[in-house]
Amino acid sequence: ISYWDEAGELVRTMRFEDVQQLDGRPVPMRMTLIPADAPGEFTELSYDSLEFDVDIPASTFSLQALKR
Repeated sequence: ISYWDEAGELVRTMRFEDVQQLDGRPVPMRMTLIPADAPGEFTELSYDSLEFDVDIPASTFSLQALKR
């Protein structure tokens, strides 16, 4: 995915790689965000494992919990 600013300049690129089938869904196990103005720099997110349809208590997203 390419992200552009209001002037039409490329700002960053997001790459999705190592796509695997998990619970019947195609999931990229590695995502890399590359800024256009900093060659050689990037932020990478890699998953070792994922779980879907996990019950999360509503209290997890309370204002108090989010402040912690």
